[in-house]
Amino acid sequence: MRTPASRRRGLLCRIAHCALLSLLFVCPWLICPCRTVSAEPWTVTGDVQRVSDPAIIKSDGKYYIFCSGPGIPVRVSGDMHQWDLLAPVFADVPEWAREKVPGARWIWAPDISFRDGRYWLYYAVSTLGSRRSVIGLATNATLDARDPAFRWQDHGLVWETHETDNYNAIDPNAVESSDGQLYLAFGSFWTGLKMVVLDRETGKPKPGAELKPVASRPGAEAIEGACIVRHGEYFYMFCSHDFTARKLASTYKIVVGRSREATGPFVDRSGRAMLEGGGTTIVANDARWRGPGHNSVLEDNGMTWLVYHAINPVGRTSLTLRIDTIHWTDDGWPEVEKPLPPVFGWWERTLAGKTMTIHLLPDGKIDSPSGPATWTVTGDTLEVRWPDPGKPGSVITERCTVASDRRSFSGRDSQGSPIFGRMSVIGWWEHRVGNGAASMVRLLPDGRIDDVAAGAAWKQMGDTLEFRWPNTSAPGGVWIDTLKLSADHSTYEGSNQKGFKISGWQVASE
Repeated sequence: MRTPASRRRGLLCRIAHCALLSLLFVCPWLICPCRTVSAEPWTVTGDVQRVSDPAIIKSDGKYYIFCSGPGIPVRVSGDMHQWDLLAPVFADVPEWAREKVPGARWIWAPDISFRDGRYWLYYAVSTLGSRRSVIGLATNATLDARDPAFRWQDHGLVWETHETDNYNAIDPNAVESSDGQLYLAFGSFWTGLKMVVLDRETGKPKPGAELKPVASRPGAEAIEGACIVRHGEYFYMFCSHDFTARKLASTYKIVVGRSREATGPFVDRSGRAMLEGGGTTIVANDARWRGPGHNSVLEDNGMTWLVYHAINPVGRTSLTLRIDTIHWTDDGWPEVEKPLPPVFGWWERTLAGKTMTIHLLPDGKIDSPSGPATWTVTGDTLEVRWPDPGKPGSVITERCTVASDRRSFSGRDSQGSPIFGRMSVIGWWEHRVGNGAASMVRLLPDGRIDDVAAGAAWKQMGDTLEFRWPNTSAPGGVWIDTLKLSADHSTYEGSNQKGFKISGWQVASE
């Protein structure tokens, strides 16, 4: 398991001054009926970019994440929100591994666990698409670099594969059975995931140990990243299906199965064997994140956390650390409590036939020319506090109920005037021309498009968007996309002068 045995679970408000006063005096309350929700995003900040294949552990009140990269990068946090980068485990790929795998530059998919007074760090060295791979092991008495006992000791080779093998020695994961026997699960693609029994003292395979298959995808092959954890009376095997490293086209996802024994057989929620392609999906692509996968699990203070990486389109497709909470169903299956989209961002608010654009900032402030306005959201209730121009030092508080998808609200103000609000088109869009690959474009508040095309611009006319892309090969020197917005402003469709189909959907309003 990935935790020590001794620890248990655990608007920019560009509003003219007169428009703001109209809002203050005419719209003190926004009310619309909607269901109640409770899930809020688990925010991660700090050094959370370029995080690949994260493995998490808690030690002496702090949380540590080890991930793929040069020397095995390490991050630390005191609250699982703010993450800071530490020195890597190694200065370079260990010499023995470079000799066996020429050309290897990074160390892949580490696995961290604690037992018998030591931290055990398994890792893999390979090159893309190759089965010439090795798994190594390093240990340490502590994870605190300030401790005099801190020193990573490398123990060298644990397991290796060659191009002639039909499986791959990468993505190691150590697991302890109910009777204290240790096993190492590993593998990817080809014939799938394997397991081998370990000697508890050395952390290496017992003499004569044979491989045991534990999961595969006949006819599909794309499987990797085993993570086996015990919860209650079952052992749960999480792993990743399909393809990563394809930017916006990535299809990576996390699936799970369970068994009463650490060695299997594992079956998914429908009863399908994971050796036959089974696996219940618990995290996959959504409107914002792409290719979520290669997870670890932490149980701490009565909570279960799913830690993984995903592609952030807004971050120019950088792999980013993600943390979600796991809820266990009455029949013992893990489900991820996916948070609703955030409320912060740009909004169009229409009152008495007049529309204004407002910007809720992520830090709870409203950048207002008339004073320090703020906002908070609890469940479905949004509360906005504006300075009262008639009573210095006082505020006018508005409360509204936002729709469950966080893209609209509706109701009437205290004077009975109808109110309608919807997410503005300002923000990040996944944009596609014809059947080509999608790309990210950002519509800026000043009418420019933040894209490689210099001078690109946009404007909105009701529910119609027009994009203009300067290009010498276009008719008149500019491509013009005429696009129809959906009612909630989440998608658009249309064409350019040549009739090429254009489509897109909003990823984030920020």
